[in-house]
Amino acid sequence: LKDDPLVQADSKCRAIVEEIIEHKTRLDRHQSEWRLGACYRATDQLVNVLLTCSSSELYYKLHWDEDWQLMDTPSVNFSGATNLAFFDGNIYIRYQNKTLNAFFPRHNACYKIYGGSPHKVVSAAMFPVGNELYSVYRGDGNAYEVESLNLNAHRQGKWSQVGKLFTRDMEVANVTNIGSRLVVFWKKTGQSYLSVECFDLTRRESFLLPDQLCSSSGLVTFTHGEQAFALQQNGVLWRISAQKEAPYISLKLELWLWNFHRAVSGAILVNQELWVFDTTEEIDGQSDVRAGAEALSLEGVFRRVRFCFVSTQQTNFVHAVVPKSFISS
Repeated sequence: LKDDPLVQADSKCRAIVEEIIEHKTRLDRHQSEWRLGACYRATDQLVNVLLTCSSSELYYKLHWDEDWQLMDTPSVNFSGATNLAFFDGNIYIRYQNKTLNAFFPRHNACYKIYGGSPHKVVSAAMFPVGNELYSVYRGDGNAYEVESLNLNAHRQGKWSQVGKLFTRDMEVANVTNIGSRLVVFWKKTGQSYLSVECFDLTRRESFLLPDQLCSSSGLVTFTHGEQAFALQQNGVLWRISAQKEAPYISLKLELWLWNFHRAVSGAILVNQELWVFDTTEEIDGQSDVRAGAEALSLEGVFRRVRFCFVSTQQTNFVHAVVPKSFISS
């Protein structure tokens, strides 16, 4: 159209065509950047990318029916990695010695944000809230601590102490957040149930909920809008909502998706489906229960459950992200 005489004769029409050409060029450039990193990629059919890390490799999956593919990232080392976090299209990697690296898929480059310490730490979770990256880890004296790092520091970051959690004699099962409210599921040594604690990042105060989860088996979390959900390995699904008064969150049992133990390692919402990552390779005699679970749904949150089986060989953790939505699990 740009060479059409009618377009050339009309300044307004010519400006529109030039804007379309500029916009398309910009889209093509971004698309090639996304493909280079394989972290974010826009397609008509897919809005998800799945990442799983072994000791030194990063894999990605662009379509449900495709095989896992190895991402060529020679600059990234996942040995000793404990947590991943996604922010502004980049992957932040935390290690046992508190080192923090940032991998920029668009440039296929990795940068060191924080140099680490001589002491190894047990890191339970890492996630962004606004421009702050928060980390929950076991510090000295077995107490779990919360610290933050400003992501606007441009590779000059430094961790700052935020606060300590409710008790020292604890083992963290999982951590999620609703805005500035940190939700921690933990148990005391020898306990047969999980306690729930809210750490308010704004007030820097900790509140223990009266609710207790009857099983101390593992659980995974995922988010939907202003709410979070916790899915236990026995199939019980809990809804976590924010509230204005202390303890600033509430817990409600929503569904019982299955009635047997699953080795669930992760869950995430994709296109109105709840994807459950399961490291159980075979489930004998449970096909009827599984079919029933797939038919269950939670109105307004997901319409079906899809089970994704993953190999546990040399795998430290499984991580999934829905691009351009800031949703990760």
